[in-house]
Amino acid sequence: PLKTMANKKDAVTVLAYGLLGLLPVQYCYFIVVQQANASIATVLQFIGPFFVLFYMVVFEHQVLRAVDVIAAVVAFIGVFFLATHGHFNQLSLTPSVLFWGLISAVGVATNTLIPRRLLDHTSSLVVTGWGLLFSGIALVIAHPVWPKVPNNINVFWLMAGVIVIGTLIPFQWMMGSLRYIKPSTASLLDAFEPVSATIGSVIIFGLVMAPIDWIGSIMIICAVLALNWEPKSHNKKE
Repeated sequence: PLKTMANKKDAVTVLAYGLLGLLPVQYCYFIVVQQANASIATVLQFIGPFFVLFYMVVFEHQVLRAVDVIAAVVAFIGVFFLATHGHFNQLSLTPSVLFWGLISAVGVATNTLIPRRLLDHTSSLVVTGWGLLFSGIALVIAHPVWPKVPNNINVFWLMAGVIVIGTLIPFQWMMGSLRYIKPSTASLLDAFEPVSATIGSVIIFGLVMAPIDWIGSIMIICAVLALNWEPKSHNKKE
């Protein structure tokens, strides 16, 4: 319940997290998937870590290392390779796709940054649950239409997969990770999403990966590892 939060400011933070974080990062992403495809949606959404790094540097005076910049660029290129399979001419963006894609990327940043302070004294499960509830209510108010769902067991299984596996679990784990790592690191770790999706497609659906796909996956993994690397000399000074 909301009374588990410390004060009204915490409730406002959760409301902002639901409306400005969860809602754009999910809803706007699906708009891009609908208007274009998942590859373009993934590429545009992964601009989000750049917004996080910008915020941390400008407003919280985080020292931006050269390796942070290189890691972000390498990871972005890796996702680009993985999402497009090396066919660069497939990225034809309409103004609508570009707009919603960038809003989705901003959602990645706000989804990571807004709840940080709240997680110091509130359960991540409470934050995630109320955030999802507020974002759901906002969508019902904005679009109060209930389309008829086909009476098909496969449709219900797919919906359950999107709700539980694609929304509840990842956002809950994302909130939990913010207790231990920097927002910039958390947002870049999200790059493993297209990697895991590709690996799952290879194992389950028999997807044949081209060499460019493997190159993109390796680039993402190396970039994330580099982001968390600190020289031994730096640790000794501390």
